[in-house]
Order: sequence, then structure tokens, then C-alpha cells
Amino acid sequence: MEFPIRTTRIAQLAKLAFACVACECLWPAYAAGSIQHQPASTDSIIKVAIDRPVEINASRLATVEPQLAADSRDPNHLVAGVILVSKMGDPRDPEFKSESICAALTSFDGGQTWIRHDFPARGRGDPWVALLANNRAILVGLVGSELVAYRSTDGGKTWNDTPVSFGRGHDHGTIGSDTTTGIFGGNVYVVSHQTTKDSDGKDRDGVFVARSSNGGETFDPPTRISPSNLPTFADNPVILSDGALVVPFVNFTRLSAPDRPDLVWTSISTNGGRTFSVPR
Repeated sequence: MEFPIRTTRIAQLAKLAFACVACECLWPAYAAGSIQHQPASTDSIIKVAIDRPVEINASRLATVEPQLAADSRDPNHLVAGVILVSKMGDPRDPEFKSESICAALTSFDGGQTWIRHDFPARGRGDPWVALLANNRAILVGLVGSELVAYRSTDGGKTWNDTPVSFGRGHDHGTIGSDTTTGIFGGNVYVVSHQTTKDSDGKDRDGVFVARSSNGGETFDPPTRISPSNLPTFADNPVILSDGALVVPFVNFTRLSAPDRPDLVWTSISTNGGRTFSVPR
């Protein structure tokens, strides 16, 4: 089914105004010769092939929250994580619960064919994958609120169905992989936001960071970033060229102050995720 996109007259006028401002700003520089047209190099040309359906023998299943990772060393090597839903739940009827699993999808021919591996745990969510060095792969996801990680040592052909568990209270687990040649090169970081209890028994949100130096086989004790008592949501980590780990997160303001925007922060680790800077 196709959904036509209609452009309102206001939007058309806004586009025209933007184009006029851009021409007015750039034309003097272009006429003066300070803007030079550079021919596109072969590295800067993006080639898009025709759309191709992902055939994974799931015609009777709903595919939800797919996430894809590409191998920087082999453009034909792809790994994806996806939720496969066999029965959608109904929030109006607690007896009618959803049924879902998580699957890993692997292709070695640029997406023409796929290998599907279904993980045994039920009620899975938030799959996230990464391709690592030495032909290893890792997938993290939720089983309820428990965050777990599965490993593959052959690039996603087969998977170990016994996961590493990071405990409960998690949401939105993601992965950062250090591909630099520095002292922390090869590290894998699992990042999520986690709700725990403080000394008074009240819920406390924080950013959860766990590091592995052996491709996800084992993880060091986690580091937690809890800068305030506001609700916290962790975003996707980034590793810089010098190996620094940047973890962004959002503090949601209370409902009693709807006019205040959410607060976006970043915290940086320069020692492989052991400690983090003051958020800013």
C-alpha cells in the first residue's frame, strides 16, 4: 500500500523561501569563485540496488524492531536482530497476552539469502547486534526486563543459546564496539538504562555500562551513571577515534513541568568504561 505525501501550501512557501535565502547567501561567493565544484570520487558515490524482500520463512509472523549491522571488512556480511511476533497482545485484555521471540538473521551474500536463528526465550524485545573482530558477533535483548547477551563465534552462522545475563530492570540495551588500534581496541560495551532501588527503597534510574575484552564471552562488573533523581533514558554509545567511549542519555522532566524540555547529556570515559566524566 502506498501513502501519498501531500505538501501544504505553507510547506511549499517555506521551501521556496529557504531556496531563495540559500541562493542569496551562496550566489555572491559562487560568482566570486570562492566555491569550487569538486568532482565526486568513487569513494563518495553511494550505489543503491533494487529493493529485495528478506526471505526468512516468517510469512505468518510480524517482524518488529529490526536492527542491522554490516561488516566493515566484508560488505556482503550482514547480521540483524528482530522480534518475531506470533500473537499480538491486547492491553484491554490482560488474559490475551502477546507471544514473541527474538531471532538473529545472517547473510553472507549481501542480503540475497538469510540464515535465521530463533532464540529459545519467550517475550523477547529490543534486539541489538554488532559484528566484532575475529568473525564474532553479539546480540543483546530483553527477556521481560532482564538484559541478556548471546554470542556467535562464526559470524552469525550459529549462536550460543546460553546467554550472559546483566540482571533485571533494564530497557533499550545497545552495543558499542571499539574498532580502534588503541589499548582498548576490541572492547565491547553494552549500554542500557536500568532502574534499581536506592537505600530508601525508591526507584532510581541510571545508565548501565558493562565492558567485555574477550568478544562478549564475559563482562567486567558494570559501571553505573546516576547523576540525578530524574527519570533517565540511555541512548546509543559512540567510540571515538582515540578510543574514548561517549555515552549519551536523556533526563525526562516531571509531568508537573510540561513546559520544560528534556535534558540531554553526554558522559565520556577515557579508561575503557571504568569511570566516566561529569555529565555535560
